[in-house]
Amino acid sequence: DDVSKMKATVNNGVWLTDKHLKWEKQRSIKMPDLLGVAKNELDGVFYLIGKKFIVASSVSTNLLDTIAYSNGCPYSNYYDFFVYDHSSREIWSYDFSTNTINRFNFESRAWSQSDSVYKEPDYSHHTKVISPINGDIVTFGGYGHYTYKSQFHCYDSLQRSWSTLDTSKYIAPRYLSASGLDENNRWLIFGGYGSISGRQEVSAEYFYDLYSVDLKNLSVRKLCAFKDPKVPFVPCETLIKKPGSESFYTLIYNNGKFASSLRLAEFDISNAEYTVFPDSIPYNFSDVESFCTFYLHQKSSQLVAVTVHKADVEIYSLAYPPLLMSDVIQTESGDRRWIIWMLIGVVIFIGIISYLLRSFYRKKSEKKMQHSDMPSVSGVESLSVENFEIPQRKSKSSIYFLDGFQVFDKEGEDITALFTPTLKQIFIIVFLYTVKTGRGISTSKLNEIFWFDKSEASARNNRNVSISKLRGLLDRISTIDFEQESTYWRVRMEGVYSDLVELSSLSELFRVPATYPSESDILRYVHLAYSGEILPDVQTDWIDEFKAYFTNSVLDTLNSFIGREDVKKNDPLILYIADCILKHDSINEDAIAIKCSILYRLGKKGVAKNAYDSFAREYKNLLGTEYAIQFNDLLELKS
Repeated sequence: DDVSKMKATVNNGVWLTDKHLKWEKQRSIKMPDLLGVAKNELDGVFYLIGKKFIVASSVSTNLLDTIAYSNGCPYSNYYDFFVYDHSSREIWSYDFSTNTINRFNFESRAWSQSDSVYKEPDYSHHTKVISPINGDIVTFGGYGHYTYKSQFHCYDSLQRSWSTLDTSKYIAPRYLSASGLDENNRWLIFGGYGSISGRQEVSAEYFYDLYSVDLKNLSVRKLCAFKDPKVPFVPCETLIKKPGSESFYTLIYNNGKFASSLRLAEFDISNAEYTVFPDSIPYNFSDVESFCTFYLHQKSSQLVAVTVHKADVEIYSLAYPPLLMSDVIQTESGDRRWIIWMLIGVVIFIGIISYLLRSFYRKKSEKKMQHSDMPSVSGVESLSVENFEIPQRKSKSSIYFLDGFQVFDKEGEDITALFTPTLKQIFIIVFLYTVKTGRGISTSKLNEIFWFDKSEASARNNRNVSISKLRGLLDRISTIDFEQESTYWRVRMEGVYSDLVELSSLSELFRVPATYPSESDILRYVHLAYSGEILPDVQTDWIDEFKAYFTNSVLDTLNSFIGREDVKKNDPLILYIADCILKHDSINEDAIAIKCSILYRLGKKGVAKNAYDSFAREYKNLLGTEYAIQFNDLLELKS
């Protein structure tokens, strides 16, 4: 291309650069008794430590090895209380309340200790390093008992004891920080979530500052602070200093949502700027039930990451160094750029014409719907769901539950990420009980779900702290508050929109015998129900009954529409309702029969058959048996 201006082309190419752009899943592992994770960067191995055995996953051989214990057991803690020591080639399990390091010897396959009593850690999600100065463990930060921490914990192997150094004057209390060594064996600590006071209930915030720690005397120096992002994030427990440069890598994620994702980011220390790489790794974050870390395996030039959520472990790899799309996409030579600009101009021109035409026909369609019945079924276009104008989501003072939890304040800002996992669940359960019963949820029920392991006084303190923090968030939305009446808590709001409240109100309206809903009311209800299931991103035991109640209510209401004489004559609306039913009940036989018969009658025979085939596959996947009714027989059922 450069020398002779002869354009080279490749057909069906497999580019090595793609391995530098996209994370590749190496494996998924189910490990019910998982206690923790340790990483061996030099040999490229993740160790998954269980109660009775260790599973070793090697990036070099891509093999799994199970090592059963011959004696002893690791300490029972959260995922981050393990570290691999390269000098002794041992896994160390530690506990701040125990002055002994529990060591696993690979040759004897034995732990040096046998204490398996679980102790609730006071420093969960801390970050750690094995000091290159003396080979001892040094940790920073953590969270426990409603307090963020800013202590260094140092284990002296000669004295066999822990010492503690308070650094709150230099580094604000926090957890979920990242750390790693630079070329000069200085310990870098970056970011996290906490508060200046250390108290959970007082002004918790995200931190994006970077510190350097001299491991000889534990002196601290602040290097820089990065600008706050639009969407807040925390790093994984590890940062990797980029050799020969003033930058480092870490994985970042939004800890304010359950269905989060990890993205690699490069932070430039000299300019206090950072770049986020495009590809992501799915990560279900639920505080102490989740853990993530990564390392650089020099021999294979790979970044290797692990995510943990309860018993689910996933391992990913990315070729090193990571690349941006702009690093690998070749630009056209100068004498051909006019072609690109010409094509861009044509695309823009076509886009403008298309927009004007769509606007014209949309207005025409709106007038038709205002002065006549639903669209005619004579044309193919009348079958399209897009023909029904779906109202835009309100972006001010609104709370959405359908197809995911989302909150907008009175200024139109999306503040969903400000709801921590616990605050989010407390708000949702009180809201759902308010919508369902009207009176809300009892104090005893709240304690049973969220603070079952606390004394009455401790539960009351936790509840008051959480509700106080929630009220601070709700003040940003509009007139909405938690109020207590007798022993019940409920949500009271004015001037705040909620899709779930509107859907529930329409359902109640349709249940009144004297009420005969209009076609626009029916269409509005189907629009809302078509948005999706309630809170798919919230997975917890107590929400299952609400999801079942919501789904049953939607299906009952949609089925009642189909039985109406005026609706039966409106094929586009019936088809839309059938699609909506299938969205909530993917193997609803009546709905697929209605859908296929309408499509077939209107000449869309191929579309009807494809819909039937997709339904039959889903039926077999869910029930484990073939769908008994053949396509032609299904059409006769609704003919």
